Amino acid sequence: MAATLLSGVRTGTHRSERTAAERRATFARSAGFLAVISLLAEVILLFGDLHPYRNHLDEAREQLSRDCRPLPRMKLNQAVKNIRDFSFGDFELLGYDPHPSIKAPIAV
Repeated sequence: MAATLLSGVRTGTHRSERTAAERRATFARSAGFLAVISLLAEVILLFGDLHPYRNHLDEAREQLSRDCRPLPRMKLNQAVKNIRDFSFGDFELLGYDPHPSIKAPIAV
C-alpha cells in the first residue's frame, strides 16, 4: 500500500521561487502523506492548467518532443501514523530518471 507520487521538489526554497511543477509536486506529496496515515490504497491526482507564454514556445516544443519515462514512485514508511512524525528517512524515491532541465527566460 505505497503512495505513488511525482516528485522532484527542491527543499528549503521559498514558495514564490518554486516553479508551478514544484508546487504541484509538493501538493501531491502532501496528499500522499494523508493517504498513508488515512490507510488509503492509492491516490491519483490530475492537473489540467496549461498556459505557456510566447517566449516559452521553443522550450514547450522541446518538452513535448521528449520520450516518456516511467514515473517515479515514492515509498513512505507505513508505520508512521501521524503526519508530523515523518522524517527524512521515512521516504524512498524509486525509479527517478529525469531528463536534463530546460532553461527558459522568466515571463514578466
